Amino acid sequence: MNDWVPRALLRIWWRLRERNSEIASGDTFGSPAYKYGKVGGTLRIVSETTETPYVCCGYCSAHMASRTVISGLTDQMHTEAHAIRSAGGRSHNNGNNAQELRDGAREALGVTLSAIATDEVPDRLRAGYACTIGLQYADLPDYLKVQNNDFGHAVCLYRWREDEEYVGFYDPLWPQGADGAWARWSDVKRAMWGDGNHSTTMKLISSASIWGQSAWNSSAWV
Repeated sequence: MNDWVPRALLRIWWRLRERNSEIASGDTFGSPAYKYGKVGGTLRIVSETTETPYVCCGYCSAHMASRTVISGLTDQMHTEAHAIRSAGGRSHNNGNNAQELRDGAREALGVTLSAIATDEVPDRLRAGYACTIGLQYADLPDYLKVQNNDFGHAVCLYRWREDEEYVGFYDPLWPQGADGAWARWSDVKRAMWGDGNHSTTMKLISSASIWGQSAWNSSAWV
C-alpha cells in the first residue's frame, strides 16, 4: 500500500472504472428505520432533498466527510456542497463521479480525499477517517432506504463498530439534520460499485476542533 508506483497504477485503473451518480427519482418517505440504532456524535445529515431535482448526493457526501476534517463548516448544502460541485466542474442538474468529488473538495475546501479500494474501507473507518462511496441504490437493504427506485447514488460512511462489523451510514436522501444509522458492513458492501468509485479523508479532527479549535492529526497513509 505504501509502494507509490503500484498505487499510482491502481489509481489510473480505478479512474477508468468510475461511474456517475444519477438523479434520485421518485418521492422519499421520511427517515430510515434505524434498525441497528443511531450513530450519535456531532456529524449529521447534509441533505440533498432541500431542493429538486435530487442530484447532489455526491457533493453532500463529500461535504459531510469534510466536516470530519475541518471545524467551522456549515451543514447547509447550498454552501459547501455546492462549492464542491462548482469546483469539481459539473453544472447543477447532473450527478458526479469520484474524481470530481476529490477535485472539488480539494479546490473548494482544501480537503484531500484519496481514492480507495472497497476492501480498504473498514480499516479507514476503524482508524477514524470518513469515506465517500458510490453504490447502486436498489441493492441496499430496505432498512436503509427511503425510496423504492434504482439509481447510482453516493453516501458518506463514518465510524465503525467491531461487534458484527457495523458502519455509520449517512445518506443525503435522509432529512436535513438526521442522525446517521448503524448498518451492517456486509449489507453496504453488497451495494457498492467497484474499486475507484470510493474515497477517504486523510486527516482526523479532534473533539476540540469540532467545537471551534484547530487540532488536526495527520495520516501517513497514501
